[in-house]
Amino acid sequence: MLDDPVQMEAAADPDFVPSTSSEPHLISQAELNDLVRDLGLSKSQAELLGSRLQGWNLLSSPTKISVFHSRHEDLTKYFSQVGSLTFCSNINGLFCALGCDHDPTEWRQCINSSVLRLKVVLLHNGNIYPSIHVGLRNSCERNI
Repeated sequence: MLDDPVQMEAAADPDFVPSTSSEPHLISQAELNDLVRDLGLSKSQAELLGSRLQGWNLLSSPTKISVFHSRHEDLTKYFSQVGSLTFCSNINGLFCALGCDHDPTEWRQCINSSVLRLKVVLLHNGNIYPSIHVGLRNSCERNI
């Protein structure tokens, strides 16, 4: 049984060559952004991760964690709001901004509702991409 993560990686990937350097790998801005996206971290979680990595001196010098404060602002132009309902009004533009091709056959819609909130997300059929929030309504009224 393999307990060492390096041995486990080598067993899973025969082409894997472990690093022999004892120097820590400093994370670049692109690597940090990819990690945050791959883990599906919220803005506050991304800032916490960046802060911890920065505190441990694991970020390369030009890497900034402040970029996560306003990362949502680039995507707001693809959404509209009517009353308490916020929805994606340009799905093709949103997918383009996220770097994905919009093929409706590869995504399914998931609607989650409660007395207080309605949330609509798109889920990738192969789970390769994270979920994409496309609609939100707060203070839903329930008709009985």
